[in-house]
Amino acid sequence: MTSKLIVGFFAILPNALSAEEPVPVLIYDRPPYYERQDDGTFSGLVATPIQQAFQDAGIPFSWTTALFHTHLEVIRSDEHPICAAGWFQTEEREEYARFTSPIYQDQPLIVVGRSDNPQIWVATFEELISQEKVEMLAPIGFSFGSEIDQKIQKSQDIVRQVATDSLRNLKRIINGFEDFTLMPPEEYSYLINQLKGSESLLQRNFPDIPPGNTRHIICSKSFPVERIQLLNDAISHIN
Repeated sequence: MTSKLIVGFFAILPNALSAEEPVPVLIYDRPPYYERQDDGTFSGLVATPIQQAFQDAGIPFSWTTALFHTHLEVIRSDEHPICAAGWFQTEEREEYARFTSPIYQDQPLIVVGRSDNPQIWVATFEELISQEKVEMLAPIGFSFGSEIDQKIQKSQDIVRQVATDSLRNLKRIINGFEDFTLMPPEEYSYLINQLKGSESLLQRNFPDIPPGNTRHIICSKSFPVERIQLLNDAISHIN
């Protein structure tokens, strides 16, 4: 199934894999990080500095939209030089991909749940995930950063993974399908005004949640190290 997905993905990239063509940069619509414009380009907290980095590094690129849960499989397949926008750097991903320097740092993650749910009225995140029958919602293949991922892995099987976006995930929380989700506050602030029933939601900040994760450009191993360095040099002048 996965191999068919990857083959099909490359088949729909017109001329994008020729050495003379711009490198494809996978992206999806997720305001305020990546927001599609009317002309098909992207802007946002992460997309804008990524565009500037490629331009300043002198590396031609093209935004290529793809479902977020397919990005890492395409990078891992390494059939051609290709990159993706704004991923967290983890040890597992370093085994099959190259990362640039941080392009953006999130604010510390918040817990979002229903205010009438007693399970979220605890003192720490570790206490929250240690409760019986608590259920956390997360996108498929998502990482919340190594420290939070490790906390979750040590806990009971609390995570329900779905292939939906953050707005739909918040709707699921409102409707009581799961108890809570994790997200950066800048994303929550953007989405909250688009939600019917948002008054039932509550955000919690916990002292044992670490500083926000850094987002990077992630590229396949066949993307040259020299080009990663060019991007890093450009990023250092942006930041």
